[in-house]
Amino acid sequence: MLQFDFVAKAYVPLLTALHAQSFDSPWTNKAFDDILSLPTTVGFVNEAGFILCSVVLEEAEILTLCVHPQQRRKGIATALLQRMETYLKEKGVKEFFLDVRSSNKAALQLYHHNGFVQISLRKGYYKTPLGQEDALILKKEL
Repeated sequence: MLQFDFVAKAYVPLLTALHAQSFDSPWTNKAFDDILSLPTTVGFVNEAGFILCSVVLEEAEILTLCVHPQQRRKGIATALLQRMETYLKEKGVKEFFLDVRSSNKAALQLYHHNGFVQISLRKGYYKTPLGQEDALILKKEL
C-alpha cells in the first residue's frame, strides 16, 4: 500500500517541482505557500505525487492532483483519491467536486473510474494558447 503524508509547508518545494513537471501552467512556491495558509486546505503527498483539496463543511473540491509523469499509470492517482476520500468521510464530507479540462482524457478516465460523474459544464473556462477550453464539473457523493 502506498504511504502518504499530510501536506505541510515544508513540502512546498516538492509540490512546486512535481507541478512544474506535470502542467503547462505550473503553480509557484508562493501559490502553494498561500494555498497551504488557508485553513480549508488539506492534502496528501509522497515523492511521486500529491492531492490538494479545499474542504468547507460537507463539501470538498479538488484544487489539484498531480503525479510525476514517469510515475503515471501505476495507481498513484487512484491511491491519492482513495486516501483523500477516506479522510473526507471521516470529517463528515458528503460531496466531492472537481473541474477538469474537457480535453484531458486521462484525467476524465481516472475520475470516472473512481465514481465521479459530470454534473455541469463551464464554457470557455480555461484559457489556452489556442483559445479557450471548456471545464467539466464532476461530482461524487461520499
